[in-house]
Amino acid sequence: MLFRSQGEGPSTGRYAHFIRLFGCHLSCTWCDSPQTHDASRYDLDAEQRILSLEDVLSWLAADPADLLVITGGEPLLQPDVVGRLLGAIRERALATDIEIETSGTIVPTDMITQAVTRFNVSPKLAHSGLRRHQRIRPAVLRDLADSGKAVWKFVVQELDDLDEIQELVDAYGLHPVWV
Repeated sequence: MLFRSQGEGPSTGRYAHFIRLFGCHLSCTWCDSPQTHDASRYDLDAEQRILSLEDVLSWLAADPADLLVITGGEPLLQPDVVGRLLGAIRERALATDIEIETSGTIVPTDMITQAVTRFNVSPKLAHSGLRRHQRIRPAVLRDLADSGKAVWKFVVQELDDLDEIQELVDAYGLHPVWV
């Protein structure tokens, strides 16, 4: 858990609490948080801290921020935990806006969708080193787009990546898009 300025998407520049959850089912070649899932390079037991729901809520209450960003790894791998956390945060009014950063490969529960302000969805492009069926899940992208709560962020390495983004935008109605 930490407190810093959001550096991506429509909330860029806003101070936020960040909760980084452990675990990811993808292994992008350029991952910025491999310590959340890569046992070949990290001692995962040493990298993680297990906190109670009350510990997290106390931390949020002690230093209020309007924006809470739940990130990972992949937060939607833990729907029950995230759902309970979001319910308690909303009940105690500990954040005005709540964003979940996700790869767009797991459908959020209805409870999570109702509780968040926004999903910052970052579908992985071909340069991630993942096969298309691992990184692009059409039903999930459509569900997130239909929620009306998704913004789309793409990591671009080459000019050709823009063509892949355009293909995804056209196929799944992704908007707004941040590159």
